[in-house]
Amino acid sequence: MSYILEIDNLYKSYWIAKEKGFHDVLKGINLQIKKGEIVGLVGESGCGKSTVAKVIFGLTPADAGKVKIDGEVADYRYPKKLFKKIQMIFQMPKDSFNPKLTIGKTLIEVQRNFNPKLSRQEVAAKAEEYLTMMELPVEYMSKYPMQLSGGECQRVAIARALLIEPDVLICDEMTSSLDVSVQAEIMNKLLELKEEKGFSVLFITHDLVLAGSMCDRIVVMNQGEFIEEGPAYDILNNPKNEYTQNIINSIFM
Repeated sequence: MSYILEIDNLYKSYWIAKEKGFHDVLKGINLQIKKGEIVGLVGESGCGKSTVAKVIFGLTPADAGKVKIDGEVADYRYPKKLFKKIQMIFQMPKDSFNPKLTIGKTLIEVQRNFNPKLSRQEVAAKAEEYLTMMELPVEYMSKYPMQLSGGECQRVAIARALLIEPDVLICDEMTSSLDVSVQAEIMNKLLELKEEKGFSVLFITHDLVLAGSMCDRIVVMNQGEFIEEGPAYDILNNPKNEYTQNIINSIFM
């Protein structure tokens, strides 16, 4: 079976000055994601979830191991080629935007970087199309990030990522800073677009229930290791690992 995203035996450690030694953050993790699949990566804060995302996206190098996208080893020396296939949505949406650029200029600049052959009219029209797709008015093209709410900024972040038409979308705690009602709206829209566009999603969260409602499969992470993996229903209703059982018990007690 071919996979759109593969993580092969990844290791990563960081030097901890206070401890005068290295701390192992990723300990030989492996993962495969099929085309069109949503996989949830769940674990407590500090377990290494965000490091997984950063390594895949090229924000930090692995000490060992490989990342493959659509069967090819990711070559982080050529980020433009990589980012055409994979995009990332961050936890704090406003921090991922240039505050000096309007939303319109941000969306247009992204397209010019990846589709330089498109005319000015074409990139503007596509930016407006994706804003509308995310249920934001076209007038937001002239607004600045600080003029938008957190939920609105996250909708723009999704639009910006999908403009490139990636194969894989990494969502790193993308709703944790939003209130519950806005979170539900964003998640429903993401699911709708996933069905329409066919991209795959690595959905990183500390919320096991949210992952269960969103994902086809769930991987549970603890202290740098993947300790349990399976269909979302099985993980929620029949967990095998004691750590996973404790998380579920803490939710439903």
